[in-house]
Amino acid sequence: MQNPWKIIKNVICAKDNRDIIDKMNLYWQKYLENARAPQKDYIIPVLDLSPAMVVDTRHLCVAIANALTFASNSLFGNRVLTFSQKVVWVDLDKCPLNIAVERILGV
Repeated sequence: MQNPWKIIKNVICAKDNRDIIDKMNLYWQKYLENARAPQKDYIIPVLDLSPAMVVDTRHLCVAIANALTFASNSLFGNRVLTFSQKVVWVDLDKCPLNIAVERILGV
């Protein structure tokens, strides 16, 4: 998929539809395999989850997709630093996309 934010959007909208969630998890894995940088670096992805950001679904999905992509290429581990009312490290190591999105939005 050329638009990774659409994968995130489909996962958010799928709720409990297991077929769509499994398909999007697979698409996300394939996307990460193709989007991975040849060399990892010390990157800390920071994600704004303030109410102003959550209003527009597309911007939120683009931000989540970018944060997850950067986190997968970070030498600090597969983690995202989120902030809104408080700052929280979200650990995304070895979890599928739907769980990662739940953890990020659960903050």
